Amino acid sequence: MEYAKAFFTVEIFTIAALFFGPLLAVYTGRKLDDRRLKRERRMDVFRSLMRTRRDNLSFDHVSALNLVEVEFQSDRKVIGAWKEYLDHLCQNHVKRHDEELLDDMPESEQQIRNERYGSRIMVERQELLIEFLRIMAQTLNHEVEVLKIFKSGYLPQGWAEIENQEAIIRQYVVDLYYGRRGLPVFSIHPEEKKPQNLMKN
Repeated sequence: MEYAKAFFTVEIFTIAALFFGPLLAVYTGRKLDDRRLKRERRMDVFRSLMRTRRDNLSFDHVSALNLVEVEFQSDRKVIGAWKEYLDHLCQNHVKRHDEELLDDMPESEQQIRNERYGSRIMVERQELLIEFLRIMAQTLNHEVEVLKIFKSGYLPQGWAEIENQEAIIRQYVVDLYYGRRGLPVFSIHPEEKKPQNLMKN
C-alpha cells in the first residue's frame, strides 16, 4: 500500500512536471527576454547621452532626455538627477551683479559679461550632467569614472564656434526687436563713372 501511494505521488509529480514544465520554461524565457530588452533600451539612452554630452542642443541628446522618464521611471536616483539637469536646461537663470548689462555700458564690457555669464551656466550644466550620467552608469552596473565623463568625448571646434555665432546672432536679433540695440547703417558712395559715348561722330 505504501509503495502504491509513493508510486502514485511520483506519477502525479511527473505529470505535473510534463504539463507545467514547458509553461514555466516559456514564462522564465519571456521574463529573461523582457529584462534583457529593458536593459538594452536603457543602455541605448545612456549611450546617446554619453555620445552627445558635449552637444546638449543636438536632436539625439534631447530625444534621449525625453526617454529617461520612461525607461528609468522605477529608479528614483536617476529620475532625481535627471530632473535637476532638466530644470537647469529649462529655467531662465538670473544674472549675477557682475553679469548684468547696463544701457550705458560699452560693448566690450557687455561682451565680457555675456561670456562670464555663459561660462558659469555651462560649468553648472556640465556638473549636473556628469552627476546624472554617473548615477545612470551606476544603475546599469557600467563603470565610468567621473573624470573620464568630463574630459573624454569629442566635439569639433568648428561646431562650437558655429553654435556660439548662432547664439550671438539670435541674441542680437532679440535685442534689436525689443529696441535694446540699433542697426548700424553705412552710406557707401561708389565711384562715379563718366558716361562713355559709344557713338563716333
